[in-house]
Amino acid sequence: MNLAFIKGYILSTKKSPLGNPNTLALGGHGWIFGYDNDYANHHFCGVTLETWNKGETAWFSAENYRAIKQVQIYDHYDFRNKAEAMCDAIIGKDANKDNPMLAWLIENKFILCEDDNVSANFLVFDSDVFEEITCILSDIIEEVANCMIDISNKAEKILAKHTPTSLKGQCSDIAKIHHRLDVAAFLLEELIKENKLIVPYEKIPLCVWGVRKQKITVKRRTDRGSIPNFV
Repeated sequence: MNLAFIKGYILSTKKSPLGNPNTLALGGHGWIFGYDNDYANHHFCGVTLETWNKGETAWFSAENYRAIKQVQIYDHYDFRNKAEAMCDAIIGKDANKDNPMLAWLIENKFILCEDDNVSANFLVFDSDVFEEITCILSDIIEEVANCMIDISNKAEKILAKHTPTSLKGQCSDIAKIHHRLDVAAFLLEELIKENKLIVPYEKIPLCVWGVRKQKITVKRRTDRGSIPNFV
């Protein structure tokens, strides 16, 4: 379900993308908008979407739905080091003992370590298998994307009614940023309320998966015939 939600969100950004970000007063580009101080209405503790390692040989996704906070909290402190360690585990590399986040990831059960070798304690797909699963889920991914676009369009209209004229042009982007992922959270929360999904009690890397690139076999024609070469 989480995979379909996240791929649906990514599809929604392709079908109905954000506009160009604003130039911010202190440099950089982006959007600024208010939120309730105690985060009483938030549905995520953080989201990690398709984050690659430096070598682009693996990537992972980790969604911290508020509804599963008691079993999984992948925080974003020192994000780059965590991402590299997670991808090392996906590939099954030797442990990088110089990575300051490795111990935290092992302690919180995202990574297993045995004989100085790290491995992922979550679902890992080869890239071709992941593409096949994504294809199987294409109908529900499309439906999720359309739902997210519909909700953000409705939110945009509500925002526009209460926003000063000088800021109305930002309503569409802010609605997309703030409300599309909430659709995934609402769906998950409703499924849990209806006992169609059960949140485990034990700490576990729920709603986390990784993908590793595969070697591709290429056959090239030579004078001696077809000889397999491995790339």
